[in-house]
Amino acid sequence: MKDTEPPPPGKGQAVSEMSATAHSHDHAGDLSHHGGGVLTVDVDARGFEPVIDRFRQPALIAAGAGWLLMLVGIFVSGWKQWFNSYLYGYLFWLGLTLGPMAVVMIQHLSGGQWGLLTRRNGEAASRQLPLMAILFIPLLFSVNTVYPWADPAYHQHRFDEAAKVAKETGGSGTVKEEKPASDLTQKQNLPRSQVHPNSLTFKTAWLNATNWRLRTGIYFCVWLLLCWILNSWSVRQDSAPDALLTRRMSLISGPGLCLYVLAMTGAAIDWVGTLDPDWYSTMYGVIFIIGQAVSTFSFFAIILHLLKNTTPLNALANRERFHDIGNFMLAFIMFLTYVNFSQFLIIWSGNISDETPYYVYRTQHGWRYIGIALALFHFAVPFMLLLWRRTKKNSNYLWKLAAWVLFMRFVDLKFITGPSMIKPLVHGTINLDSPPAFSMSWLDIVAPVAIGGLWMLSFAWNIKRRPLLPRNDPRLVPALENAAHAH
Repeated sequence: MKDTEPPPPGKGQAVSEMSATAHSHDHAGDLSHHGGGVLTVDVDARGFEPVIDRFRQPALIAAGAGWLLMLVGIFVSGWKQWFNSYLYGYLFWLGLTLGPMAVVMIQHLSGGQWGLLTRRNGEAASRQLPLMAILFIPLLFSVNTVYPWADPAYHQHRFDEAAKVAKETGGSGTVKEEKPASDLTQKQNLPRSQVHPNSLTFKTAWLNATNWRLRTGIYFCVWLLLCWILNSWSVRQDSAPDALLTRRMSLISGPGLCLYVLAMTGAAIDWVGTLDPDWYSTMYGVIFIIGQAVSTFSFFAIILHLLKNTTPLNALANRERFHDIGNFMLAFIMFLTYVNFSQFLIIWSGNISDETPYYVYRTQHGWRYIGIALALFHFAVPFMLLLWRRTKKNSNYLWKLAAWVLFMRFVDLKFITGPSMIKPLVHGTINLDSPPAFSMSWLDIVAPVAIGGLWMLSFAWNIKRRPLLPRNDPRLVPALENAAHAH
């Protein structure tokens, strides 16, 4: 996102009409009062830059080595595995780009003081969207290799089977499915096209390579527009106090969150859900969205721990603010577990042949152990630790737990995408007696490292472009006063 950076204020220049007066870097983070009770803190202090610079060399090495190995992987593992691994790694880093943008909008709506610490980190992360749009280009060519619906024979088989069903039932196109006496659907080869031909017409139009790419373009246009608006207005707010501008950011955040949710739901279904085009779930998009929120607050916990003693964040990064971040982690981990369990419960109770294979695949062979690990280490253990106030208030504990949660997000994405990527494709019939066994390619490790190296390089450059505290945010002075009282 190109924008004009505001010039740093000189000594004694008011941070805003109500807020802190900027002064020399020698007193950065000073919470004392000067000149008629005006609170002072240097929001333009650059004490955080050495910490950020330490990540540049490892990120450069990861990017260089990762992309070299990705090039080798094309010849060693083939295009299908390359695209599968690339999509898997891409989804994780996209979550750390879109999730922070959504959290910034939540902060504009709620006005919480916790957002003053996370806002600039979130804005810097959201500015990786142009990079992520470029990195999506290889996936535009993956349709015919990765997605079964790209084969015209797939749709033709569905139409033929639907026509046969309609003829057998007198043209109604509906079928009364008889359950086997034992109700052991896992031992049956069940047809997956017991639908009316009219619904297949819509599905064929939707699952079309051209329309798929067009929708992808729409998703990125929505996200890039929101990113540009929020970041450009934030720059203008730094230039001069403007209560109307603050109000506008709040007003745009409501519709912006709705657009983000709609676009992310569509992207999750198009990019991942259609790997198994016969399966469907109304909670699928929500699972990705809440997963991005978990990743975002975990990332914030780590980056704020690293920067907490640098200027100017040391003015605000106290135990209460880390407690707020921990509470958000706890809330979204609980929410993510709730929507995952709700999806499982609905599919299990419905026992519909189009839906049950999703969990049949994931409860067989090695996948069942991945599911158990997620239940224990992506929910139960973080849930118990985050109930403990000391874990949330002590950043030394919180950042380590956050790093573990981020690792489990990788595992969760593998659990979501893996079986759909490697399952045997049998048109018209699900062979539940032969679910795909767990497997993991070396590219599944290399792809996230390669993409992540570029992402971290770009993030390190972006975060240094602006002050780490919003200069003219009306919430800055109350937050600084609270922090001063806490000290």
